[in-house]
Amino acid sequence: MHLYEDPQGEVSYRMLELLFTVDEALVHMEQQLLELRLEESLLLFQDVATAIGSISASLLPLLKEEEDVLFLQTLSPLRESISCLVDGYEQEDLQAVQTVLASRLRPAYREWREEVERRLRPFVLT
Repeated sequence: MHLYEDPQGEVSYRMLELLFTVDEALVHMEQQLLELRLEESLLLFQDVATAIGSISASLLPLLKEEEDVLFLQTLSPLRESISCLVDGYEQEDLQAVQTVLASRLRPAYREWREEVERRLRPFVLT
C-alpha cells in the first residue's frame, strides 16, 4: 500500500522507517557485543552499513547543490567510523569493536541521522 501519490514522498517515508530500524539494530549490536557474540553482531553491522549506504545514495539526488557539502560533512565521520569498525571486526577485537561502536559510530550516526531527517521532512506528510 502506498501512503503517497508522489514517489518522492513514499521514498522519503521509507527512508525514515529504515532510520528507525537502524537505530534498533545498533542497540541490538551493543547487546550482542556485551554477550560476546562478535560474529552475530558482524552480520547485523553489515546490514546497518548497507542501510546507511542505501539511504545516502537515495538522498543525494534530492539535495540541492549547496546542500551536498553540508550532507557530506555529516557523512564523512560516519564513513570513517564504519571503516574503523570494519578494522575491529577483521582483527576480531571485541574491545575495539565495542569502543568504536559506542564512542564513534553512535555519535556520528546520530548527527548524520538528524541531517537526513531534516532533509526528508519537507517530503513527508505530517
